[in-house]
Parts: sequence; structure tokens; C-alpha cells
Amino acid sequence: MRKLYSIIALIALLVVSCSKDNDKEFVFDKTFGDINKVANILNGKFLGEQITSGEGWNKKCEITFTPYSTPIIEEWENSGVVSRVKIFGECDVLEYYSDHLLETKEHWRYSVEDKFNDNSFRLKFYPKLIGKTVSRDIKIKDASSFEYNGMLFVKQK
Repeated sequence: MRKLYSIIALIALLVVSCSKDNDKEFVFDKTFGDINKVANILNGKFLGEQITSGEGWNKKCEITFTPYSTPIIEEWENSGVVSRVKIFGECDVLEYYSDHLLETKEHWRYSVEDKFNDNSFRLKFYPKLIGKTVSRDIKIKDASSFEYNGMLFVKQK
């Protein structure tokens, strides 16, 4: 009889522990606090400029981040691989050369991932519905500036 109670207790313990694994919410790694700090910096309008002295043109890029009040977690498929992504908000990216002769504007949703080295993170842009994901390194300089895609971006007032 004692063995029967032990076996029943063991089965109950296994059932309870298995159900906890299935109900587990998405868990982030220990560096997630740093990602939140980066996401908080990415709020508002930032301007970056790249000047080429020999060719006489300059490239400007404006990124306006509009964070969600609470980030959302979505499943995203890229090249057949489905992953869970934490979307922090939406942004508009405006790139233009010299005096707006050539101008592109894109609307994205964005996510931040840790690269686990120095102050570098990965900034990922996702299209609204479906399409190509753009992923680039971002290095935070201070609370109002960052390096992205070879340019220094400074927060505008």
C-alpha cells in the first residue's frame, strides 16, 4: 500500500511539473533590463548625417520612434523559421540626399536584441504585415544619441 501511495504521489508530481512547462510564458534572458533601457532611449525623433566631401553630397536620415505603452509579443516568420519577437513600437525612417532630390520613407515596427558585447545591440525593423526584416547593429553613445548604419544619430528637440 505504501508503494502505491508513493507511485501515485510521483505521478501527480510529474503531471504538475509537465503542465507548468506547457503554461510557461515567454521568458527573456538576464540582460533584458539593458534591452529595456535601450528601448526607452529610442523614443522621439533622431537625426543622422553622412557627408562625403569629395562627391559634394550628403545623406541624412531621420528616424522617429513611437514606442507602444506596453510592448507586444508576436510570432514572426522569416525564411521559414518562426520565432517570438518583442515589438517595442513603430517608427518612420526618412532618408534623403542633399536637398531632398532623392527621398525614401518607410514605416516599420521595431525590436531590440542584445549582442552580448560592449554597448552594442541589434535593432530590427519589421514591416507592418509581411516582408523583409531589416537588422542592423546599434551602439548607444548616451541617453540622446546612438550609432546606427555608420551614422551618429542625435535626438532632436
